[in-house]
Amino acid sequence: MQKNRVYPKMFCQGKYATNIDIMKKNLLIMLLSLALVSCSDTHIDEELQNPNKNDSSIEDVIDDEDEEGESIVHPYRKPYQPIYLNEIESTINKHQSDFSLNLFKAARNERTDENFVISPYSVSTALSMLANGADGNTLIELQNVLSGEGLTLCDLNVYNKRIASEIATIDNFTQLEIANGIFPDKNVNLASRFINDNKNFYDASVLPVNFSNLAECNPILNKWVDDATHGLIKNMSVSAYTPILIANTIYFKSSWERYFDKDYTYDAPFYNYDNTMSTVKMMRGGNIDYTIDGDFAIIGIPFGNRAFSMYVAYNYVDKNYSLNGIEKILTKDNIKKYISKRQGHGSIRIPRFEVGISGIKINNLLSMIGLKDLFSEKTDLSNLFTDKENRSFKPAIFHECVLRVEESGTEGAAKTQMFLIGATPNKPELKSFMIDHPFVFWIAEQSTGTMLFMGQINKLESVNE
Repeated sequence: MQKNRVYPKMFCQGKYATNIDIMKKNLLIMLLSLALVSCSDTHIDEELQNPNKNDSSIEDVIDDEDEEGESIVHPYRKPYQPIYLNEIESTINKHQSDFSLNLFKAARNERTDENFVISPYSVSTALSMLANGADGNTLIELQNVLSGEGLTLCDLNVYNKRIASEIATIDNFTQLEIANGIFPDKNVNLASRFINDNKNFYDASVLPVNFSNLAECNPILNKWVDDATHGLIKNMSVSAYTPILIANTIYFKSSWERYFDKDYTYDAPFYNYDNTMSTVKMMRGGNIDYTIDGDFAIIGIPFGNRAFSMYVAYNYVDKNYSLNGIEKILTKDNIKKYISKRQGHGSIRIPRFEVGISGIKINNLLSMIGLKDLFSEKTDLSNLFTDKENRSFKPAIFHECVLRVEESGTEGAAKTQMFLIGATPNKPELKSFMIDHPFVFWIAEQSTGTMLFMGQINKLESVNE
């Protein structure tokens, strides 16, 4: 299995250093200050920013604020370099943003009152790999949805290759692994161009298996996805013969730019969509950016070197109807604005939470956002095979995703798998924010807005920990 991977040199674990030289320097500065003035002010909020003094794992880390309130870059943190896109890449990026939002809204329409999370990036990557085996109107439809009219499949492939490479190495405090796999049946001859393009542009591994013997091939598939997602997703088995399985996985793990100290996590109420109340573990901390848009607050919580952030959108005014009207603010232009600009800086209180979906079929969701030909009797995937025959196969596409948010950071994984079946598939002011009722969230790369995860939390169960 081949992966685009980057491992962090270390995770940021606190704000202050334990280095003796730094402590001596700070002590000297304090003594000199006391000699000049009888008293001094501090600009440090001890409740929100002082780390656990008994945590022996805190490294020599200085991540304070300078005199103008700007964060000082961690000495081991790779400086953030935005990804600059050319004209063609910018056009594709805009369509990818549309795809992400449309997929999320389609999923939300089906799961209005449920917790869920999806990875638009994983789904679009898997569809792009499949596009290299499509022809005719099916190919045109995939290109229009994923990259826009007038652009070629090669344009889409080149864009995807660059984005995968850039986001996997943009932050040394973020571990991001992208794995792509093609699993043909041993008796099927795939077209050489399909194989080569997916190897060259998607770094896809090709592993023939025996789909006539599911007891033999399913353990191979399950091990591949288990390894690719570090155990967060364990199942990629199939239940019937297929000539080919195409899969994408992503694994994401990152520490916050400034972590939430566990000493300040406390039991607090969370007001669910159904007028019930749960007791949750509420984390609290500072160093967040925010934008107020009508009744909604959009909070940005940065990871690592700020290449990635998690954004939370919730009704800042009315808890009783907290997600009503959220669709109005979830537009491509608004998302870009929330990511690139901020109105102010503040603190936050947000539940520790875990959310996931397991193996849902997303054919209907994709059909709702424009991929109708792909699931119809007209499906043309003839460029998958050497004999150029369609064989009347149609794709069944499944998606699984999990995300864990806690004091030290966030860990998540997603899998999109598609296999072919013979029948038609089924369908500026310091503010404090208390996220104690339903909210929408997403994790995105700053400069391109690439959506790794999107989801919503409507209800949380009470915890006893």
